[in-house]
Amino acid sequence: MSGSNGVHVLPDNLVYVLVPGLFSNHGPLYFVDTKKYFSRLGLSCHIARIPTETAVETNARELKVFIEELFWGTGKRVVLLGHSKGGVDSAAALSMYWPELKDKVVGLVLVQSPYGGSPVG
Repeated sequence: MSGSNGVHVLPDNLVYVLVPGLFSNHGPLYFVDTKKYFSRLGLSCHIARIPTETAVETNARELKVFIEELFWGTGKRVVLLGHSKGGVDSAAALSMYWPELKDKVVGLVLVQSPYGGSPVG
């Protein structure tokens, strides 16, 4: 959606969920500036508190629960913004739990997500 001055405006009738990447739990300020930026725009934004070093399947389940709680608590659909492994976790959540999430999630944005794998074993 574009505002009157040609600047793209994100809808405020959604909840934006930042899904962190691998090892982000070791950086307490990871995503904090991004969340503040969304808040300054008047948007509802949350950082998913998931154990980033665990298996994708585990995080997918955690995200499913988090999304459902946000949807039930706010009545707003969710946009997932996944960084690195957080993007893989987000896509896995939608793939594994699509029947439960299809009416609760409106979008998925991935940044630097390693879909071809990673040299880190």
